[in-house]
Amino acid sequence: AAAAAAATVGFKAATAALIALKNALIVSVEVAANFERGFQVVKAITSGTSDDFKKLERDIVNVSKATEHASGKLIKAAEVLGRAGFQADKIGPAIKTVGDLATAGGISVGSAAELSVRMLKSFGMQLDSLPKIANMLATAC
Repeated sequence: AAAAAAATVGFKAATAALIALKNALIVSVEVAANFERGFQVVKAITSGTSDDFKKLERDIVNVSKATEHASGKLIKAAEVLGRAGFQADKIGPAIKTVGDLATAGGISVGSAAELSVRMLKSFGMQLDSLPKIANMLATAC
């Protein structure tokens, strides 16, 4: 009887572990699919070469790993920058600055991207001037 009870407990524990693993895999697949869908939108609205988009994707993933900002939120920021007319090769390097501005200002990454675009357009500046603009904004916050 004790052996049967132990086997039942072991079976229940194994089942629970498999269910947890299955759920983790489902979430991982959903996150990857959402990332890919979002990145396809960025590619559709932004001009650049295949290499530019590979680098942009790497930049987004690297900033996501190095900060508290989720890759999906960073994709939305890239979309905001792309819709503003900036090219993929310029958006990649700017993503870290947008993330830093969001952190410094206590705002979302999307809001930081929108604010960045407004400021750059107001001053007639290009995306490579974003670090200077971000420093001014962070100082003002």
